Amino acid sequence: MKCLTAIDKSIINNPFYVIDDKKLSIPVASGFLDLKTGFAEAIFTLPECMGKGYAGLILKQLQYEAKQRNFVQLFLDATPNAMLFYLKQGFTVLEEREYYSSLAQANLHCYRMYIDL
Repeated sequence: MKCLTAIDKSIINNPFYVIDDKKLSIPVASGFLDLKTGFAEAIFTLPECMGKGYAGLILKQLQYEAKQRNFVQLFLDATPNAMLFYLKQGFTVLEEREYYSSLAQANLHCYRMYIDL
C-alpha cells in the first residue's frame, strides 16, 4: 500500500488545475486552491513556458473557484522573483516574511499577498 504525501492529499482534497501544452504533450502549469486556508498554492510554470500566460490562466481559475466558494479574498505567498507578476495581476503585498520549506530544507524569503474577489 502506498502512503500519500502531503502534496498527494492536497491534490485530492482541493481544486487542482493543470494546463497541458498539446505541442509538448506535457503539463506546463499548475496550481490549487487550499480550501482550509483560502490560499492559492503550487502555482508553477515550466521555465521554458513562462511568458505565455499560463500562470495567469491558472490564477484566474483559482480566483473564480474561490469566489464560487464564497471566499472574499484570495491569499498567496510569493517568492521575490514572482512578486511583480502577482502585483500585475492585482494582488497587494501584506507583509514580507520567511517560511520554512521542507523541500528546500531552508527558510525562504517571500511576500504574503492578497486580492479582493
